Amino acid sequence: MVDGITLIIGAFFFYSLARPETIKNRTQFMGVFGILIAIVGCYTLHLMLYNSSAGKLFVGILIGLLQLAGLVLSVMYVGGLSAREVGREVISAAKSVRNNEPMNDVVPAAQAHAENRSENRAENRAENRVENHAEKPVEKPVQRESAAYDEPALKPRIVIELPKRDA
Repeated sequence: MVDGITLIIGAFFFYSLARPETIKNRTQFMGVFGILIAIVGCYTLHLMLYNSSAGKLFVGILIGLLQLAGLVLSVMYVGGLSAREVGREVISAAKSVRNNEPMNDVVPAAQAHAENRSENRAENRAENRVENHAEKPVEKPVQRESAAYDEPALKPRIVIELPKRDA
């Protein structure tokens, strides 16, 4: 029997698998897959230890910790957040609760940060494309007088000649 939280994590995993645009961090997504596999393995171990109360307790605690990790990783891979950013958000929320302050900006701040990160990545990709396609001088092939070398006499190079413009 699958627990409710494991069912939610699994359903969300398969939803993200069907809709890949929801995945912002592929490593964390695969981490959730590993956690789901570990939960299934622990549940099988739980069934095998039906006579041992200590064994069932240990496996139950392990399943609970795996579910917690899977839930946090699910939030992280969809939001594009790192563990440090999630920690900061949790600490900020805890301070707000302790001081009886409203917490109306917790989620929008994370979304704004994730949007900034994705914009920076897009700009970096555009800059790399421009740098890679910059004009580079074309070198002529090197000719050797003797074929005693192991290399061929001419090193093949790709040379593209563009038509000259009339001035």
